[in-house]
Amino acid sequence: MSEKLEEKAVEIIDKTLDNMDKLTAMLAEVAEKYGPEVVDAGLTVVRVSAGSTLIHAAIGTALIVALFKFGIPLTFKYRASLPESDRDNTEFFMPTFLCWVIAGVGVFGISLGGFGTLKLFNLWTWVALVEPKLWIAHRVLGW
Repeated sequence: MSEKLEEKAVEIIDKTLDNMDKLTAMLAEVAEKYGPEVVDAGLTVVRVSAGSTLIHAAIGTALIVALFKFGIPLTFKYRASLPESDRDNTEFFMPTFLCWVIAGVGVFGISLGGFGTLKLFNLWTWVALVEPKLWIAHRVLGW
């Protein structure tokens, strides 16, 4: 009985290996036919992603610069234009400053600008834009 079992197991393994060979041949044919286009598409995706990251970083950096260059000075200019008795009254000062923060120049600019500025100086963001194959190798190796 063990011989029949062994023969049956060998038969199943042989059929499985034959099917695996056929499958491998079919996959190799598909890879040969469509491989270069898939690789080009993957490299394009990496480049577009890096470009998008850099655009967001530039916008965030511009917003944070706008906050410090225009928002805060305008707030203090407005405060200086108030009568002396109202200058220390937070009812006048805080709404003006909060308008800048709530309008997005502050919160959005600081968050996008803070993280985005780091991306502007990240070497791998630029590598992904210029040499996507090297970036992919970097990601695959997990460095």
